[in-house]
This record gives sequence, C-alpha cells and structure tokens, in this order.
Amino acid sequence: MSKILAILTILWSTTVFAQDQKSFTWPDFAKSAVCLTYDDATASHLNIAIPDLEKYNFRGTFYISAGFALFGNQLEKWRRAAKDGHELGNHTLFHPCLENTRGEHRDWLNPAYRLETYSITRIVDELRSASTLLEAVDGNTRRSFAYTCCDTHVGNGESFIDFIRPLFPCARGGGETFPSLRETDLMNVPSFAVINHSGDQMIIWVKQAMAENSMIVFMFHGIDETDLPVTRQAHGQLLEYLDQNRKDIWTAPFLEVMTHVEKERRRLGW
Repeated sequence: MSKILAILTILWSTTVFAQDQKSFTWPDFAKSAVCLTYDDATASHLNIAIPDLEKYNFRGTFYISAGFALFGNQLEKWRRAAKDGHELGNHTLFHPCLENTRGEHRDWLNPAYRLETYSITRIVDELRSASTLLEAVDGNTRRSFAYTCCDTHVGNGESFIDFIRPLFPCARGGGETFPSLRETDLMNVPSFAVINHSGDQMIIWVKQAMAENSMIVFMFHGIDETDLPVTRQAHGQLLEYLDQNRKDIWTAPFLEVMTHVEKERRRLGW
C-alpha cells in the first residue's frame, strides 16, 4: 500500500507541476524564455558578444566584478552598452570564491579573496560597494546578482543568500536545471555553464526548456578566449536559432525575465 501511495503522490506532483508551468504565460505568448549572461567583463564581451547580440537585436546580461581593471579600464564602453539596453549585473568587487569545494581545488584563486576567509558582513559590504560603482556607470539602482563560482556560503559554512535578499530582486546560481516557474527561489536561479559546448548542444537545451514549459539561463565567460571558452561560431549559431524562433522564445536580460516571473507568480496567486 505504501508503494502505491508513493507512486500516486509522485504522479500527482508531476501533474500539478505540469499544470503550473502551462498556466504561466510569457510575453507575446512565447513558449519559453532565454537569458544570455556573460561573466567577468572580458574583452570579448565588448568586442564580440555585444556586437553579435546587437546584430540580432538581442540584449544580454553582463555580470561585472566592479573592482577589476577589466571593467575599470573600459568604463565608457560599458556605459554605452548599458545605454544601449544591456544589463550590467553585480558579480561582486573582487570575485571571491571558495578555494576548496565540491571536490575541486581552485589553485588559481587569489588567497586574499578566498570565501573561506569571508564573513557575512564582508560579503554584504563588498556587494553594496560593487552596486554603488555600477550605479555610477549606468544610473540604475535595481540590478541582479550572480554568485561567483556559483558559491553561496562563506568560510563558516553559513549561506549568505538570505542576507543579500534586501540588495537584489534576483540572482543567478548554478545547477544546470530548468527552473520550476512556481517554486524556484529567485535568489538562486539555476543556469547552464557553457564551456566548449557546440551550438547544436545549446540549441538542444533551449528545446528541452520549451518542452518543459520552462526557461533557460546561459552562463558564458569568454567568447574565443579564456579558460572557460565558447567559440564565436557556436555562440552565433545559438543567436541565429533564437532569432529564427522569436515567436516561440522570448530572449531578454536576466533582470527583465525574472521581473516578469515575479509578476506572473503574483497574478497566479503563487
């Protein structure tokens, strides 16, 4: 009997989830949404990603570590990008990460920015400072956040997610799953890290998001550069597919999409 009840519970939960996802609506009756996000303000974002996005009249989200010279040396170009509709997101001041996590040792990490040495107070203060610097560039007081290395804890193991809720309406995390539009915490939305993936593979992910009546967030780093690359050809292939399927896929910056999700949740009484 217990096995039967367990099976019935799973079937009921699956049915409710499917009904929830289908009752959710995207702008212009699209079937899914895509967010194109880019981390660390690398040269290829200005030289390749933004021009290629604008070729198809798309806008991306660029997560910036505001204390890095990569950003500070190109302020006018980033100001122009923001004026043209691209989102400048908070990616901390100095990109702190856990040195050891999930079986990984990050020997590339600057010891001064090991999250193991951070307190909640320090990470919150640095995030506030980063937002202030970004506001000086784009004039916006409302922006999204992306966890560096997808890490959400400081040295004592305490999560800082709840402590930064007053600072941001939404945040991008990791996990490579398609979010439940009803239940996903908007302060830790999963994303798909693109590392040497082909255009065909990224298009498969988009199709899977559509099949699940969900959405997908892409996490890019360098385009034809850095140790976490994607080729310009693959990136362009994805953009071309999204352009050809505008009727079914809404492509927009992360903050814009998450704002819509929040409004739809309120409308549906979720």
